[in-house]
Amino acid sequence: MPSTPSANGTVVTANGGTITDTHYNNWTLSNGQVAVNGVVDPTTANVIELAYVNGSVWQENAGDLWWAKSSPGGTWLPANGTPVSPLFVSIGPISANDTVATAPGQTITDASHNVWSLSAGGQVVTDGVVDPATAKVIELAYVNGQLWQENASHLWWAKSSPGAPWLPAPGTSTSPLPASGIVSANNTVVMLSGQITDANHNTWSISAHGQVVVNGVADPTTANVIALAYENGQLWQENSSDLWWTKSKPSDIWQPAHGTSASPIPTRLWVGGGGNAAGNPANWSPAGVPQPGDTLQIAGGKTINVMGNDLAGDTLTVTGTGSAGPRVTINASHKAQLNLQDYNAPVTLNVSDTVSLNAISQYGLDASGGTIQFIGNNALGHSSVLNATLSGSATVLLAGSPGEGASAEINGAAGPNLTFSLQGLASMQIDHPGQFAGALNLSGNTPPFGTVLLAGLTATRGTLMSGVLSLFNGNQLVEHVRVGGYTANLGLDQTSAGVILNQTHSGSIPLTIA
Repeated sequence: MPSTPSANGTVVTANGGTITDTHYNNWTLSNGQVAVNGVVDPTTANVIELAYVNGSVWQENAGDLWWAKSSPGGTWLPANGTPVSPLFVSIGPISANDTVATAPGQTITDASHNVWSLSAGGQVVTDGVVDPATAKVIELAYVNGQLWQENASHLWWAKSSPGAPWLPAPGTSTSPLPASGIVSANNTVVMLSGQITDANHNTWSISAHGQVVVNGVADPTTANVIALAYENGQLWQENSSDLWWTKSKPSDIWQPAHGTSASPIPTRLWVGGGGNAAGNPANWSPAGVPQPGDTLQIAGGKTINVMGNDLAGDTLTVTGTGSAGPRVTINASHKAQLNLQDYNAPVTLNVSDTVSLNAISQYGLDASGGTIQFIGNNALGHSSVLNATLSGSATVLLAGSPGEGASAEINGAAGPNLTFSLQGLASMQIDHPGQFAGALNLSGNTPPFGTVLLAGLTATRGTLMSGVLSLFNGNQLVEHVRVGGYTANLGLDQTSAGVILNQTHSGSIPLTIA
């Protein structure tokens, strides 16, 4: 009677042990070679272990490389072996939700007991086989039954089985993992940037194409989305027609079917009058003095005068008809505090002394006078002109609304703790480079940043070392600027307006990158 086939996961590590496959072939080790039914396989050498995994016999050599075949007449594959042990497939427990792997040797085991890992060359490895469709992978994540890969450009793709395609095809910049594991506060609102984490740790954001993105996957039933809100455990989306829909979890249907014009967000609407003082309760509808935590709304064409703590702790949301529509004018004095969420109208900000500002401004911010102290993460779209002294410890992202780049002109001093990040064809003009102590962070994504003009400078050569761009006219140092991010294709051009930084990897000014 033939032997009973060996159990899945059986291993042989010394002469005398035997693996019996489902066709009753017996596999053994003989002086460092594989023997099948007593016949030594001459194509093998230095073998230290055999393993029987999912119907295939695997051999491991002294170099810790593995090959497999499913029958004696088969070919040992992969041709060059793999360093990933197949035994993880059969003995590894299913990984917990939100498990990540960021280095070779770390593994994720899915619900079907497939084992996923990273190769030393930055590719996804599935059950010991490198996926040739992957490259520059820096992280794997197991989220809600799907395996996600993140590449060096911080784009993510997912699949639910080894044979499935990676989706979405162009990747997504939204991580499937909870941003911090912290559930978003009630009344959280996001527009041009940011995300909401619900009580079940699902993440919600808005794509560049105006769709709701849930755990990194765009919801095809949504379009023209301009805002998300988290209210009493419900996720709300608002579209460009100012209609709202809600659901409590990703698998629900958006309700009501035709939307509602009633905003779920507690809002006071600015009506103005009375000297346009923000602290005058009669200037708001419903009437009342804004309280910390309120969400306030002002329409294009209106003017508001903000003093000191008038709007401290509030969010001032700007509505309108886009970049060509009437502007909102904000006059800030007495060290005013502003949290500005501008998503559909340009804004003029007049500062008499100092204003503390956090701004998400899709259609641009024109500011003049005094000092702007930026706070936290800011974003400026379309066209902005900052005729003011800039200070604070913050990031200012220049990124256009869908389909258009952003531009910003800095016509004043900028402090050393400010970082200006440029992406999506964004361009920047620094009118007084000698007063600009901030840092530039250049994006290498597609499309990359546009240009940076250092106005009034003349240079014959440049060097980029340790994150500092130094410009020389002959042997004389003209100026230096801190530059980080993607600089591999940085180029310099001399123009009548000054020196231009671009992404052409060439230019009229020689640049040495060390």
